[in-house]
Amino acid sequence: MKIAAILPTWVGDTCMATPTLRAIFEHSEVEELLLVGRHAPVELLRGASFAQNLIKFKPQSRTPGTLGRRELIRTLKARGLDAIVLFPNSLSSAIIAFLAGIPKRIGYIRDCRGLFLTDGLSMNHRETDSVTGESKIVSWKDRPLVEYYSQLAAPLHCIPQDLKMEIGRSAEDDVFAADCYRQLGLDPNAPTVVLNNGSATAVSRLWSTEYCAILAHELANRNVQVIVHSGPNERLEANEIASAADHPLVQSMGHIDPLPISLSRGVIGRAELVITTDSGVRHMATALGRKTIVLYGPTSQFQTKTHHNQETGISAHLPCQPCGKSVCPLKHNRCMSDIKPERVLQAALMQLQVKNPRDAHTMAA
Repeated sequence: MKIAAILPTWVGDTCMATPTLRAIFEHSEVEELLLVGRHAPVELLRGASFAQNLIKFKPQSRTPGTLGRRELIRTLKARGLDAIVLFPNSLSSAIIAFLAGIPKRIGYIRDCRGLFLTDGLSMNHRETDSVTGESKIVSWKDRPLVEYYSQLAAPLHCIPQDLKMEIGRSAEDDVFAADCYRQLGLDPNAPTVVLNNGSATAVSRLWSTEYCAILAHELANRNVQVIVHSGPNERLEANEIASAADHPLVQSMGHIDPLPISLSRGVIGRAELVITTDSGVRHMATALGRKTIVLYGPTSQFQTKTHHNQETGISAHLPCQPCGKSVCPLKHNRCMSDIKPERVLQAALMQLQVKNPRDAHTMAA
């Protein structure tokens, strides 16, 4: 079988789709797996074992090497595909698959697109309660996203048993990372923590600049290098954190240009520990097998479960959590502000196994 998959839009969601992509690729009847997605998800997966055929796509694209909607339909039609798996829930992705004439079109029945699917999956399924033995209807949208995606492989008879996430690394990643360390004046052989306070979709997930700076400064005082992660649109915030930390061992990726995703992969991939908000960087770190501390605010620890045994979650455990909102509806954002740097420092020192650390409660305000 020749199979295509349209990737999720976001980096974190793409990471959580990797167990399903891997299972499809390793299925004995699959001859070819073609992955279609926007720039960031495609570059994220470049080098992964299952990502041997990649197509960049953006509606109404005029960028060389990136197909627009009509070009993509023509390309898919010419490939002689047997099936396509739609990770996005959008109506447009189903219409593309339909117009490309792909015989088997797999996706969840959402957003009025069921007519365009041959193998539409219901959002609801029946489960038996392990305690009471009662049968009940459960929605897949209430399950961890990695499990939600795994059901897309059911019509192909290859639901993944291994839900560990995976992204590739390349020699280019290491070159970018080595150059980053050189430009920032850091030792590539010294213990390094990557600190990420970004979120592509919600300001409510962000920790305060002050808390980030306090944490970074205290880690640096223990001879731990800290690289403040930055994407192309996060330079100002990352640079502010490093500046406020006021320590030579705390440096910001915001000073590096350009900031390709391969640089993020390289820097995250060599870190001893990644401390991050619930964002794409968190899922990249998990997929790269890094020790990770995740600061949970409005998002659900259950729905973003990653099956990574080296991940530590920290939450304020407020009654209003998780609200899932991009802006705090109560206007206080305490789910993030109540997570104090002392608590995160203690968790970090345990992960790093720092010997005879100073008492975390002596941190400067």
